[in-house]
Amino acid sequence: MVERVGIQGAKVKLIVNGVDVAQFFPALEEERTILPSVWQVRAEDFIIGTVGRFWPVKDHANLVLAFAHLIKNIPAGQRLPRLVLVGDGLLRGRLEELIHTLELDHLVWITGWRQDIAQLLRVMDLFVLPSLAEGTPMTILEAMATGLPVVATRVGGVPDLILEGKTGVLVPPANALALAKAMEMLFCDRELAVKFGLCGRENILQNFVIDHMIVSYQTLFQNFLQLKRRR
Repeated sequence: MVERVGIQGAKVKLIVNGVDVAQFFPALEEERTILPSVWQVRAEDFIIGTVGRFWPVKDHANLVLAFAHLIKNIPAGQRLPRLVLVGDGLLRGRLEELIHTLELDHLVWITGWRQDIAQLLRVMDLFVLPSLAEGTPMTILEAMATGLPVVATRVGGVPDLILEGKTGVLVPPANALALAKAMEMLFCDRELAVKFGLCGRENILQNFVIDHMIVSYQTLFQNFLQLKRRR
């Protein structure tokens, strides 16, 4: 607003988005019955997921390619991770073709449009956002409120949300190998993944609670009204 649009700095106030932490919270018990029964998921299985419309800017194809790289690097005999793509949209058909071509049908679940996002997040172990561009994505805030570590592309306002090396990992956009490497690190080091998730939850509680956002808006409007009355 200041640098590009030219609005005076004194007229600009940043109010960060807030999350309803009563709705988005870490899993208290096993909720994985929501996952496809054919997967026969065990408690120790690693579930990677993302939430968003299937649109070019979200770059789900890069996530699928990265997941394919991850699968290739897992030693024979080890339980394979699963990928949950929550959403739908324009590119669903192409994504399904790519998943089939890479022979990942048995490891990837496209959920379609859902209303139970909070529950779906609670069955994940890692949240990934592979976007080419973003503002301040609520999905990252919701994932961190759920206690998930986050791997995301270094675009838009994403670096303002992720404390790199503490709550998640940032990677270049459109780079499947870098994305795969970051996912592999957290897949192999479950303790680190849990630690990132706990730090992310704490970051949300300190800085991104919806009640704080509401108070900030109330204060902004009250100050504006008082200024108008003086005039």
